[in-house]
Formats: sequence, C-alpha cells, structure tokens
Amino acid sequence: MNYKTLLFVMPFLLMAYCSYAQGANYEMSNPIEFKQTGWNKVLCMKNGNTFLFHLDPTRPVEIKVFDSLHKRIANQEHVCSVLDISTLRTSEFKGLFDINGEAVLFIEQEHLGRFGLVRLRFDGKNGKLLEEKLVKESPGISKRTKFYVMKNRGEDNYAILYSTDVPQFYDCEIHITYYNNRHDVLKEIPLDVDRKKYDYLYVACAEARPNGICVVLDLKKLVENMTTSRESAQRDVYNHHEAIYYIPKDSSKAYKQVVDVSTDVTPDYSEVTYNLFAKTVNLLVFSYRELFYKFGIDVKRGTALGNMFFKIEEDNSDIKMNWVKNDIATAALQKSADTSKVFLGVPLGMYTNSNGLTTLVSESYDRYDEPESGVAAAPRDPNYAGQTRYVRGRPVNRNIPDRASANSVRYDWNTYFGNIGITQLDDDGNEIWGTVLPHSEYLKSYKHYYRPEEIAKKDQSHKLFDDLPDQVTQRQFVSLNSYFHNNNLYIVFNDDQLNYQNIKNADRDTVFNFEQTNAFYYKMNSKKEITRSYLLGEPAKNEYKCSFIEGADFDEQRGVYATLVQYKRNDNTSLRMAWSHLN
Repeated sequence: MNYKTLLFVMPFLLMAYCSYAQGANYEMSNPIEFKQTGWNKVLCMKNGNTFLFHLDPTRPVEIKVFDSLHKRIANQEHVCSVLDISTLRTSEFKGLFDINGEAVLFIEQEHLGRFGLVRLRFDGKNGKLLEEKLVKESPGISKRTKFYVMKNRGEDNYAILYSTDVPQFYDCEIHITYYNNRHDVLKEIPLDVDRKKYDYLYVACAEARPNGICVVLDLKKLVENMTTSRESAQRDVYNHHEAIYYIPKDSSKAYKQVVDVSTDVTPDYSEVTYNLFAKTVNLLVFSYRELFYKFGIDVKRGTALGNMFFKIEEDNSDIKMNWVKNDIATAALQKSADTSKVFLGVPLGMYTNSNGLTTLVSESYDRYDEPESGVAAAPRDPNYAGQTRYVRGRPVNRNIPDRASANSVRYDWNTYFGNIGITQLDDDGNEIWGTVLPHSEYLKSYKHYYRPEEIAKKDQSHKLFDDLPDQVTQRQFVSLNSYFHNNNLYIVFNDDQLNYQNIKNADRDTVFNFEQTNAFYYKMNSKKEITRSYLLGEPAKNEYKCSFIEGADFDEQRGVYATLVQYKRNDNTSLRMAWSHLN
C-alpha cells in the first residue's frame, strides 16, 4: 500500500475504530422467549458462561446459557422432582452460586407443614440438571428451621446456617455446617445461645467473607405489652441484645460477644466487611422501626431508621461502637437541593478497601398507605349494612359486617425509594466524607409494604412471588445494585431519561412505571470524582433499555455487569440479555 492510498484509507479506519469503541461498551442478545411475568436471575460463571434462570409457578424451571462470547449455546427446561414447582409462590430464594464449575441453586419451600432447603445442581457448560437434593428439613410442623446459605465468591466451599427456634418453649438449636466443593460435610460448629433469657430470636446477619464468617442474632425480651390499632401509635416494647459470632477462616471456634442495644434500637439486618489494614471486622447494624404519626385525627405511617457501626478486633473480639448518621451526606443534600431535609438511608452495600477506608451506599426509604385512585364510597343506607364502591369507574357491591368498616376504603401500599447516599468511614466508623446522588422511584403493591430487608437481602432471603404478578415484575426493576471493583464504586439503577438530563433534585420526577426507563450507572473513582453514564449506550428515539436490577450479576474477574433487559422500541417490547463492560 503506497503513501497516498494510506492517507485515503486512514479516515475510514479511524471511523471504524471509533464506531467499534463506542459499541464495545455493551453487548445485547436477540430476544429471549420468556414470559414477561415471572422471576429472573443471572449468574456469571468462572468459565466465562452466563446463566439466565426464569422461574414461574405455572411452568418448569427455564435456563438459557451463553458462552464467553455471549452467544446462546443451550436452552433447558426442568420439571424437577424434589423441587415442587407448584409451591414456588410461597418459596424463598436462598442463593445461586458457581460451585466447582456448576450453577447451584438453593430454594426453601414448605411441604406438608415442614420447611426444607432444596439444592439443585446444573452443569456449568450446558445447564443440564445434575442433581436435586433435600439438604435439610424442619424436625416437625411446630419446629421450623430457617436456612441461610453463606458463600465467599473467591472460594468454592460454602456454609449453611441452620436455625431451629421454638419461642413458646424458649428453646433453639443453631449451628453452621461447612461444605466443600463436592457438597460433602466438612465440619459443624454450634452457636451457643442462652435462649431462656429472651422471648424471641431473629437472625440479623449470616455472611461469609474471605477471612471468616459473621453471624448476628437479635435477641428480644418483652418489656411492655401494648394493645395496638391503626389509630394508636403504641407498640410493644422490647429490649434488644445483639449476639455477635465471628468464626475466623480455618477455625472451629466461634468467638462471641453480646451487646445490649436497649429498647430504642430495633435491629433489622446487618452488613459486614473485613478491614485487612486494621485487622478488624466491620459490622453495620441497621435499625428499622415502624411508627404512626398523628396529625389531628389523621394518622400516617412512618419509619425510624438508624445505623450502628461495630468495630470488632480479630485477635481478642473487643468491640467499639459508633453511630453512623450520614451527617456529611445530609449537609451535601441541603446545600445542593436548598432544603432542610435530613438524609435517612437504608444501607444497601458496604465495602472496605485495602487501606481500611469503608464506603457505605444507602438509599432513602419512605412508605405511605393511600386510598386507591378511583375508589369512592356511595352514601350509606342506614337500613342496610352495605356499600357500593366505584373501582376504576365500575360499581362494586360489598356487604359490610359492621358500622366502622362501612366507611373504610381500599388502600395501596406505596414504598418510596429516594436519593442515593455515599458515606465514607475511617477504621472506627467516623464519617470523613459523604455525598448524595439524585434518585426517585416508588413501588405500589396491593398486598404489603416492601421492607428494607426485602430490598437489601434479596440475594439470600427473598420471597419469590409474594405479590401479584405485575407487582413481582415491577419489583425487579426498583432500587439499585452497587459494586466495588478496581478501587471504583459502581451504582446501577433505572431512571427516566428526562431525570438523567436534569441535574437538580427539584427538577426530577418520581419513576412509577419502568416501561419507558433506561439503565444508568454512577461511577466514583478513588479521587471521589463521580460520573453518570448510560449503562447500555445512549438510546435512540423511542428506545428504552431497562435492567432487571433484582436478578443481575457482576463478573468481578472481567468487570462485566450482566443483566436481563426489558427492551422496548416503539410499540414492541421484548426481553434480552445484556453485558456492560464497566471497566
């Protein structure tokens, strides 16, 4: 090729390179033949394959397998024999892991009044079902066993916490069973609990980290019993003790500490990390209490949130406690949005780097119950305890058994998720930096509120279909995913494109329907510089790519975020797999 030819060809080569560089940030598959409703989960395998699971109470377990080049290589459907598909509506997801090159799924479900943990092993190359096994079952109908599967991503071994509690007899049996990558039992470690002193027991944390396992039991003692109603703000009063167990790696002894956190703290769940620099275990205990606010004769539901930071010495198990109030994040919010509001967040992720710096990612949380739009009560006939309601313009007759309920209306359960807070802590849990990123969405249910634990602990203890089908689908789009990779923090979420273009909080709208939203992510580097980008490229006109936040996975080896996407172009909607290279 001569010099003149090279000069002529070079611009076209540069254009081709730039086009490839812009398109190489993400990849998307062809449409996938899944129902729009159902529950979906993605698993990134160490061999480079990607598994996509689809569960539906009316269909067999469906699996799609993609290779390292993101080409679909297998489709599987499994009716299952040990796993009862017909009871998936009441089943709980307990974990999906890559163990010894296999995709291993754990499901807890009830059979004839006894709860059991089912383990399903799938071939990591083609998704074929290798084994179904009932790992453990409750001793009896009146003795329920709860299961918590714990696995560190860097290892093939895993552990299961078995908790059998009988509160009426103040009796419990709790132990941790360790398994190798062939699912053989290695050892069992019992956890000593003085159960006679407490009325209730609740597992607030069961997590495996590279340096060991941390378990937190919330032990409650009834102090004062109250008669409750919707018109009363009175609630039962409990004294709470936190029993903290730490089992170092390759150890057969559980180090225990009991902390009295009084009646003012109501622990809900915990986040745990290991501080390699200070040789300590960082434990964040999230306190969540439901309240009633009275405005004259009007009563509104509310919540009180709080975070306690425990620093646990690895050598002697000494504990120091500090409150995390997100004061710096609140100051940043008040300055940027010109408001007096305080940032109260639900912790969704905590990360500690090699220098001992801990980063906490939180999301603000509120909840309200409101009369459903379009529901009204007709004038009441005093001679007939009946009532006509108009639901979406259509009359509905109901018999009302008493006078009080004759004036009632149907309520929606609205769970709101707001701004994203980032707070950085030193070795002792003192706040040294913080900021707030704009975010606003909500989820409506006709059955219940979504508690913080259901959002934060969806990878370990999550009811699959505890709502109507449309709400189960919408639930999978809400909230966020956070990851810490190569000293960068990534936060993935769905939002409206107009919100993406508006910088100020005051200019933002709350997302209530994810049909016309796109996936975005914030990236914060080690210099605390924050950028905001499209996760799956800038969409064309009338094009939307919305990520299934609940079921996504992150390939830490390759820095790839894998997710099922609701893809909409004009009036056509389909489901597709997508891989975004966050590096």
